[in-house]
Amino acid sequence: MNVLIDRMTKLDKQSRLAVYAACVVISGVALYGQIVSPHVHYLMAVQSYEPAIDQMIGKQVEISNMLVGRRKILEDLQTQFDAVGYTVFNPEIVKEFFGSLEQLAEEFKCSIAKMDSSTDKGKVIIGEVTDASYVESIEMTLSVLGEYSQLTLFIDALQHQQRQVWLTSVDIEMLKDQERLLKCDISIKLYVLQQTKIEAVI
Repeated sequence: MNVLIDRMTKLDKQSRLAVYAACVVISGVALYGQIVSPHVHYLMAVQSYEPAIDQMIGKQVEISNMLVGRRKILEDLQTQFDAVGYTVFNPEIVKEFFGSLEQLAEEFKCSIAKMDSSTDKGKVIIGEVTDASYVESIEMTLSVLGEYSQLTLFIDALQHQQRQVWLTSVDIEMLKDQERLLKCDISIKLYVLQQTKIEAVI
């Protein structure tokens, strides 16, 4: 170290200035490496992430718009459900209704010869199957035997159930070799509110 100082003192003024300038440059380079360079790298990294950030922001806006649209759909569906709520069945009440038809027929001295339902082939009329709640229509046909007055009373009872039962067609015909007994083919339509459990809603 003393040798270096001796050599520095022996240099002329111009040489000493050159050495000092070199020291300043070296110090500046070292300072850049320790302080400025990390910030430059950080800014470069941010610039490289900018497209990904823009994409994430765009996706967030898209999801927000989608949620607003879904809320509007749910509100519209709720309005429709409220309007038809008193007319619709649920799956449990449908089973009870089907199970009670034979007893109802007996009350009016009729008998059910045939009953065919399409509960497993419902047609969605409000909402979608993927919704938490939707309404579907199911149809069934009955072949009922009885006298004319008995059949009319049975049909009237069908139309005055607690839930709305829609009779889409009624066809009465005479039975051969039966003096007063008639066969009545009745087509019925029911509206059923289906509700599904959704574990997660986006």
